[in-house]
Amino acid sequence: PRLAYEAKGRKNPFFKKINDYLTTTIAALTVKYQEIEERMKGALLPTLTHKVAGDSYFRIQNAPLLVEFVGLNEATKIMIGEQLHEDRRAIDFALRLVEYIASTVKEHSQKSGLRIVISQSANNYAAQHLAELDIEKYGWNNVFVQGTKESPNYTALTTVPIEAEVTLKDRMDIESSFHPLLTGGHLTLIELDE
Repeated sequence: PRLAYEAKGRKNPFFKKINDYLTTTIAALTVKYQEIEERMKGALLPTLTHKVAGDSYFRIQNAPLLVEFVGLNEATKIMIGEQLHEDRRAIDFALRLVEYIASTVKEHSQKSGLRIVISQSANNYAAQHLAELDIEKYGWNNVFVQGTKESPNYTALTTVPIEAEVTLKDRMDIESSFHPLLTGGHLTLIELDE
């Protein structure tokens, strides 16, 4: 959402900011991967390099580097004016955004030979912390968040906010449209009545 605020709802600056952040994120993940690999070679991580059935317990070449995001619904609301469950245009925009992120990540993954994937998994701390930072920077009247004043947050676990009043079928249809793009994981939370 912060990138949408900074782009002031303009799509070209927004996608450029997304690209810049992706480049920085992937560079940081690459350094992290290289550091862990070096420490494993130097026998500084004995738990990870411990042999099990003749093979290393942790095989770094199989480990995914996760690029995660929070606030897709809120960023869409800022850019389009509607939440994902409110308008088909919002879903189309969010899909285009996630497709762009997925293709950029895939391109970097192929170039580097590293297993870089995107994920939308539960990161409630980040969702709340980023919402609080945006409220602090832009003020309550200028941000769109979920939750309450005491506990604001951005959507993190699902694409459609859990609080949204939407049928189970519609929720599942929206959520499932993102699953093929999120190769690093995406959970769909289904709340059941008592």
